[in-house]
Amino acid sequence: PLSKHLTYVAKEITLSQHLKLPNHWKKFMTFSLFCAIAHIVYIYTTIKYYSKFDSSAYFWWLVGGSIQTLYIDTTVFMIFFFTLSFIDEFSSIVCLFKNDLILHSNKCIECFKTLQKGFGTTFMIIFAYYQIQNVFCIYMSISSLMSATNENLWQNIIFSFCYFLMSAYFMVILYCLTITAEDAYEALQSLNTPL
Repeated sequence: PLSKHLTYVAKEITLSQHLKLPNHWKKFMTFSLFCAIAHIVYIYTTIKYYSKFDSSAYFWWLVGGSIQTLYIDTTVFMIFFFTLSFIDEFSSIVCLFKNDLILHSNKCIECFKTLQKGFGTTFMIIFAYYQIQNVFCIYMSISSLMSATNENLWQNIIFSFCYFLMSAYFMVILYCLTITAEDAYEALQSLNTPL
């Protein structure tokens, strides 16, 4: 469903030839990288402490888990990165009016309705899902430390730290989406004064 919405929005918003990076791309990329590393460390630690395989099977489990994690994280990163780019591009379009203010305002309102139709339900689902993930990761981060014993102290500390990084990643995604959408809405509201 999200790809359908993205396609729908892409048809309506003409992206400029020199598409800029989203405003919060550094935060987004940094925490996406942290999350990918946290997933790989989590897989490595889980396999190391729980596997009874020989070294070759252990290696292939680790490689398979790492490839799967990187694929999923890259896919999620691309979807959100393009989403932020679309919304930022809308903000740029709103601020670039030249002569006919009424025509420009009508075009911007149509683009806004397109974004609203394209991302409305999707944003609600993403926010609900990521809030649940965030609460789960914080809970697991705390409970991993509380259940630590001398036998598995380092393992639980690593798990707790990985869950904390994942939680930070979910918070940063929600922050970037919220602020970018808010900036786009404020850009649209800025047309009130000239009108």
